[in-house]
Amino acid sequence: MVMSPFFPAAIFLVASTVGLIAADQGKPRESFFMKTLRDTLNIDAVRREFVYQKLPNEELELDIYYPREAPPANGYPVIIWFHGGGWILGSKRQDVFVRHFPRYGYAVASVEYRLAQGDPFPAQIRDARTAAWWLWKNARALDLDPQAMVVAGQSAGGHLALLLAGPQGENRKGWGPSVPRGTLKAVAAMYPPTDLLRLVPPSARDNPLHPVALLLGGKVNEHMALAREASPLFQAKAGDPPTFLLHGESDKVVPVEQSVLLAKKLKSLSVPTRLTLTDGGHAFTLYPDQVDDLLSFFDSVPALKGRSKRQP
Repeated sequence: MVMSPFFPAAIFLVASTVGLIAADQGKPRESFFMKTLRDTLNIDAVRREFVYQKLPNEELELDIYYPREAPPANGYPVIIWFHGGGWILGSKRQDVFVRHFPRYGYAVASVEYRLAQGDPFPAQIRDARTAAWWLWKNARALDLDPQAMVVAGQSAGGHLALLLAGPQGENRKGWGPSVPRGTLKAVAAMYPPTDLLRLVPPSARDNPLHPVALLLGGKVNEHMALAREASPLFQAKAGDPPTFLLHGESDKVVPVEQSVLLAKKLKSLSVPTRLTLTDGGHAFTLYPDQVDDLLSFFDSVPALKGRSKRQP
């Protein structure tokens, strides 16, 4: 199946999701327009910024959005979030969708990770695993509950979320540290790439500028084994955490079959799996239409049951 490049949707997401929340750390205040938009979307949280990894030439940060109310005795349940952008665009502020969740009692950790044009795979999953490990290790000091951690993402971020949630506790060459198996209680992925080989038609596998080629560091037909290693479909196994997949049937960027195939495989492995299809295209979760879908899914996971403060 021939797919459209990631670029248009990625640019749309980046342009549409920057700077929608007031700064709580002494940064310039938001404009009246942004405040009105935030209030309209019911986004309300306290943001704090942390360095989770120091590299030779840069520091990688994550933002934690906390609920306004005091934390529970064990800390807030936390959603670890990864932005989209075809692995080549985007930032941790590309998180409008999950900024709604502090209203329901969840903290949200939105993670910056290295982009592929400078650092090909496995740099992205190494950063994702390092961020999850840092959050788990420092959970108590951060007012987070280490027994109520989940991971989520959209598009390329959904791909990373799935790769992060599956091989917990496993050592993978170049993949960085891992939280103990069972730490991440669930994973939610919106319109994620799951099979990188199927995502790139044979006619495009010698194109070094295809987003998947940029992720892999070269032409897909020269990195077939790495493409399989980086594909959640080929990494899925029995015992993976409960998985929620949300995909638009009209998606022309990441075809819906990417989620359908993964759901089928996970169910065959007896992994609790929920697949929700909509009639939307790519990037439909920019606004909160599907917030309740994720809350319902989280409530169905035993470790998270009763943790969300659902509205009547």
